Amino acid sequence: MSLLFASALLFLTQGQGAMPEAECAAPVAQTAMNIRAYRDYEQADRALNEAWRAAAARSKEGIANSPDTAAFERLLAAQRHWLMFRDAHCLAQTGPREGSGTIGPLLHHRCLAEVTQTRTAQLRAASEPGL
Repeated sequence: MSLLFASALLFLTQGQGAMPEAECAAPVAQTAMNIRAYRDYEQADRALNEAWRAAAARSKEGIANSPDTAAFERLLAAQRHWLMFRDAHCLAQTGPREGSGTIGPLLHHRCLAEVTQTRTAQLRAASEPGL
């Protein structure tokens, strides 16, 4: 997230510039839609982190209670590569922020949320017993 966008988000969500929740629930203005998309991405990211913790714990247990010391390292490497993929993929989909106009943050955060939700489902599947 750019410093400028983070500053604008902070300004709009605190003090007198705070946006009423009702407006964010059904946003009409572009700024409100951008903020809503960012909040949706934050929610998806929190779910991803929960799924990551479960998948990491499962990979440390090993398969069928047989310790596989490299399983966690492989999962960690895959997650690091996935993070780079996610960022590159969404940049390819939405283009650089400076060239995308006021709808840019909405499109970018929507992409991040969608890709993150897909990865969350993959991590949840990996952490379930019997897989």
